[in-house]
Amino acid sequence: MVTPVALVITVLVLYPLGYGFYQSLTNANESNVASTIGAFHRPATYDFVGLDNYWHVLSGADGDFYPRLVWTVVWTVSCVVLQVGLGMALAVLLNREMRLRGFYRALLILPWAVPSFIGVFAWRLMLNSQYGVFNEVITALGL
Repeated sequence: MVTPVALVITVLVLYPLGYGFYQSLTNANESNVASTIGAFHRPATYDFVGLDNYWHVLSGADGDFYPRLVWTVVWTVSCVVLQVGLGMALAVLLNREMRLRGFYRALLILPWAVPSFIGVFAWRLMLNSQYGVFNEVITALGL
């Protein structure tokens, strides 16, 4: 039972991860990668550059990396603090006895529940035994 799961993980996760790492060790960009448009095929013309891309980014040659890293950390910390703080404030507020508490709780749960309901409803329509899309396909295939 482990082999199928390992195969799926390898195909869906590890192969793209490894290929992306390999691409990061080249000077590949949108103008020198292989592409096929109709009958026209353009071969890849990028070269292996090793760790030069990483050195270029981390050395700050352009002066762009470290200011963007700082803003990324500031943005991440402020988003986490804001979301946890707002969530905690709403949880404390809705835990108190107040008028329309059930209504406010339902209002907060709706954005979480509605997409799931829509997904279930769509699948029930597609899998309906009388007029569902899958039933039409199976009937058309003679199954």
